[in-house]
Amino acid sequence: MSSDQASAPTGSGSGHGNQALCAWDVPGIPPNSTAKLTALPGCVTVIVGSNGAGKSALGFWLQKNCTSAKVNRIIAHRKLWFPHAGPAISAADRQSAAPNIRHWNSLEESRYLDHADAQRSNIVLFDLLSRLNHRNYELAKLHDAGAERREIEGVVPTSPLTKLNSILRSAGLFIELELTAASTFDAIKLGSVTRYPISQMSDGEKSAVLLASEVLVSDRDSVLIVDEPERHLHRSISATLIQSVIAARRDCHFVVLTHDLELAATLDPASTEVHHLSGCNWTGNQANGWRIDHVTLAESLPEVARKAILGGRRQVLFIEGEHQSLDVGIYSILFPGWNPIPSGSCEQVIRSVAGLHANTSLHWLQPRGIVDGDGRSADERRGLAERGILVLPVSEVESLYYIQAVLAAIAEVQGSVLGVSPHDLLDQAVRDGLRSLASNGTPERLAASIARKEIGRKLFDGLPDENALIQGMDPIAASMPSPYPRLLQRINDLLSNRDLDGLVRLVPIRDTPMRAAIARAMRFQRHEDFQSAVRQRLTTSLDLAKVLRDEVGLLPGV
Repeated sequence: MSSDQASAPTGSGSGHGNQALCAWDVPGIPPNSTAKLTALPGCVTVIVGSNGAGKSALGFWLQKNCTSAKVNRIIAHRKLWFPHAGPAISAADRQSAAPNIRHWNSLEESRYLDHADAQRSNIVLFDLLSRLNHRNYELAKLHDAGAERREIEGVVPTSPLTKLNSILRSAGLFIELELTAASTFDAIKLGSVTRYPISQMSDGEKSAVLLASEVLVSDRDSVLIVDEPERHLHRSISATLIQSVIAARRDCHFVVLTHDLELAATLDPASTEVHHLSGCNWTGNQANGWRIDHVTLAESLPEVARKAILGGRRQVLFIEGEHQSLDVGIYSILFPGWNPIPSGSCEQVIRSVAGLHANTSLHWLQPRGIVDGDGRSADERRGLAERGILVLPVSEVESLYYIQAVLAAIAEVQGSVLGVSPHDLLDQAVRDGLRSLASNGTPERLAASIARKEIGRKLFDGLPDENALIQGMDPIAASMPSPYPRLLQRINDLLSNRDLDGLVRLVPIRDTPMRAAIARAMRFQRHEDFQSAVRQRLTTSLDLAKVLRDEVGLLPGV
């Protein structure tokens, strides 16, 4: 669904049907577009975005532009402290604070400053205590009038303290709050006699109590805008806490602004809409447009693909390797504007790209992938390109550091620094690199490594599908000629022709002594130092970066 189409969750709140509490036409990107958001009671709008995407600015805009319902914006930068175990304000203080807080909340700077930080926790505790006292008054009045227990239970709602304790337990916080005779609150560890004033609770406990209490004491039929509820909360409790507070206020609509895509995925899909926020426009310090896209989370999406939705960029490039991999740096240089995401294995890269392509609600993403060459045939390369996957022209991305164009560029730098001939450095590096690859047993080992990967891919592609197995396919056999002799011959031919670039493109040099040999010839102590020099040179030499881009090729369909 495009951002200018109307969207509203399908669920409805008790007693309201589908009557909206509020509806927004959020200014979009590009200008003159809008994202339509609708606040239905009992439903949730989740806005997922990375740091700097404009979540807090959007929360402020939604509050300011909701005139048809009461709004409570629970800010992310609220302070987590109770100066006392009970409210340190009087009824008069509470009444006089209300207009001040409304004014402060209306200021643009409330996105990042909280002028009421010394009062908010006191107000929450005061309102919680007021509701408890009012409920107790109603109970006593009915009891004194001679009402029976069943009649009382049908009229008087559940205690807000009982609801609060239920929320805390469901979130995995094994504490409950108890009102003392002094109108203060103690925290009690479940299953023990340990109790202490709530002012001594941990930050996580305070955050959960403040968030849940503020939701519980909000006015009926409100729009509750919750900014980054996961802040100060461990991931193990944030999702269940939000689920529980939403369930406790089915009369309200929740707008949840978060980094956590998994939090969104845990909410009831029948009453939840998820939107991705990837950026906003600013005029001075005022945001005036947001890029918002509707998201439908497919359960089949790999974890890395689900997280990629938060990347903040629309051009997502899945690559092999882990997050600490140095490959991210070189891909960022070779493909500016794309967000490289290490995804583990080749199969995971392919699954991630395919998963995002198949999820039609993510049409605003441009997923592509890059996998190592690993001796793939021309047919394999074409097949992967049709699926949005670029196959490297080298066995693995690290091999790009050792093509002769790169060696020549580093030889120039080293020659200038050391006062030696760049030509001599390059010749020595090529000779030593070839000698290391021709050392005893190395060609055979490399041919076997490439052959094993090729066999593995062919076996995987030839696996019978489930229908064939159900129908009793038997026997299951696989037979193919060994690619080893052909690969060994090719390696030996390249060695005979002194074709270093051909070898670098074919063999997995990470498993050879070639990296260390070339680094020493270039006067580096370690191959890591040589590779660091290559990355540094790529950031300063547009010509060298272009050589490597031409070597790697274009991403499919771009």
